[in-house]
Amino acid sequence: MVLTSICFTIYIALVTEVCAQSMTEEPLQPLEFNDVANVLALNLFHVMPAINLVASTLMVRLPLIKLASVANGETKAELMTALGFNNVTWMLGAYGRLRERIAMLLLGDLLYVNKIYINQSKIVNRRFIANSEYEYGVKVETVAFKYPLAVVSHINKWMSSSTLRRIIDIVDINDIDANTSMVIANGIHFKVTWEFPFNYARTRLEKFYHINGSVSYVNMMLKVNYFEYVDTGEYQAVKLRLMRGNTHMIFLLPHSKDALPYLIEKMYADPNYLTPFFKRMTADKPIVVKIPRFNIKTYVDWTGFLQDMGVVSVFNCSTSDLSGMFYPGFGPEDRMCLNKIKQKVFLEVDEMGVNRQPFSPVIAGGIAEEMADKIGESSFRELVFDRPFYFTTNIYFSNAHNHELLTGVYYGPEATIRK
Repeated sequence: MVLTSICFTIYIALVTEVCAQSMTEEPLQPLEFNDVANVLALNLFHVMPAINLVASTLMVRLPLIKLASVANGETKAELMTALGFNNVTWMLGAYGRLRERIAMLLLGDLLYVNKIYINQSKIVNRRFIANSEYEYGVKVETVAFKYPLAVVSHINKWMSSSTLRRIIDIVDINDIDANTSMVIANGIHFKVTWEFPFNYARTRLEKFYHINGSVSYVNMMLKVNYFEYVDTGEYQAVKLRLMRGNTHMIFLLPHSKDALPYLIEKMYADPNYLTPFFKRMTADKPIVVKIPRFNIKTYVDWTGFLQDMGVVSVFNCSTSDLSGMFYPGFGPEDRMCLNKIKQKVFLEVDEMGVNRQPFSPVIAGGIAEEMADKIGESSFRELVFDRPFYFTTNIYFSNAHNHELLTGVYYGPEATIRK
């Protein structure tokens, strides 16, 4: 069973000497502007309808930016096009803008591992490997693909131990053989920790209405506050702040239980469809927000998705030009290509996240719970996520400059496919 993998928007500040030559080039005009951050996850939701899914396009962008930094010719043009860059220097300055925010998330909410595995039979310039995690947010390791079983075991053990067994079995024997040149594997576990936690005592079993007309019961969390909110007439959206990294989650609720697939199709046709509506969000009155406690696991092989977006050359060892990876004297026999890019994401949403301190109105912030009791919840605007909804987790810089860490769709407790 295969869902298909992703990566997100990241920007890189420090550049290795391997990339110095690329930085001095004239700005490269991509073949066609097509941003992975806007398109890739929507492609997944489009081809896998009515299934709970979560993806991180950010974690796909990181290794692709790393490869683009050493690519040339058509390979470079295709990668930059998919990544949404038309200037080499701008691309190479990307990750540094996010490094501090991601470091804050790694203190509690976020576990992620991202690695490029390359065939150790190739004589790769060590500057391509050194300091890669700091400069690009992705590690590089050489392995002996001529021993496929050993490499599969090695990659899966690394993934399991690095994520405390929350992500396991990222690759299998069908992904690797003696002819494999390069594999990218990333795993993400994100346990949402709110700026102000929900009150466990207010969580109740409530109905959730599926698009097929069935009804199930979910643990519905409740919180009252002056949340940023917008109602477009087609859907309602609310923004909840998280504890670290200047990060927030936006939950988007269509007005009818069967409308989410139609909204996804609109976003698929126009990836920027939601942007103007999100900019209109305001916190003008208190809102009672009810959100299900849920978790989603998604396993994705992004290889085919990227090829469909026009990233073709890097996957073909006859055409791939990653010559910046090698020492001077690079020859055709040293040509290297990308064989697979795979991702697993595990998202958990509950009342508190990793912040397990006892609930109190002071910690909860906003409108005190006792105040909500006295006023009566019915006097507030109420937003109940009791039907399929869309969500996105953003690292926030400004209304015009956010980076999606995770994005997903939730169709209810019976709509999750796991592997």
